[in-house]
Amino acid sequence: MNELVAYLDTIRPMSPHLSQRIRKIFRKREFLKGSLLLREGEKSDPVLFVVSGLLRCYQIEQTRELSKCFLRRNELLITGIGTPADGRSTGFIEALTDSKVMLCPRHELEHVYKDYPEFEHHGRVLTLRSYRQMYMVLDTIRSLPAKERYWFLQREFPHLVLSVPLKYLASYLGINQVTLSRIRKVR
Repeated sequence: MNELVAYLDTIRPMSPHLSQRIRKIFRKREFLKGSLLLREGEKSDPVLFVVSGLLRCYQIEQTRELSKCFLRRNELLITGIGTPADGRSTGFIEALTDSKVMLCPRHELEHVYKDYPEFEHHGRVLTLRSYRQMYMVLDTIRSLPAKERYWFLQREFPHLVLSVPLKYLASYLGINQVTLSRIRKVR
């Protein structure tokens, strides 16, 4: 629990009451490599913070998996955003390595925003960080030729190139695994 509070304090130190509330609403869970934290069709409202490990968010389109994002230590994901009105997940979250995650229901976090206006700053910073990474990838990677997509990923997100299996990187980049293997051999 201290990892999450320490991370949030780097954004702006929280009051003791807010820190206590954060500790109260988040629960630590451990997931083994290959475990699914969330399946398509399940209720999708947890907020999750990665303490350790590596997670992959993906969807199945037709018959293939399409990696949407990867989460590692000190990254936060608010699920349920962009999901249908019934709150059911349109994708999956999988542990690519043994992982420790802090979870809380999204409605609990909404109560924290209401009860502790000081936390709005944290939410804004976290949201901006998340959107910045997401749009950097969407705007840049998806518009480049395959080789340049990989080089961009290698330059901007080297941790992904080092830790994510090739087949998941390929689906994230929108190219097939054979093409990605060839690109990696050249450089």
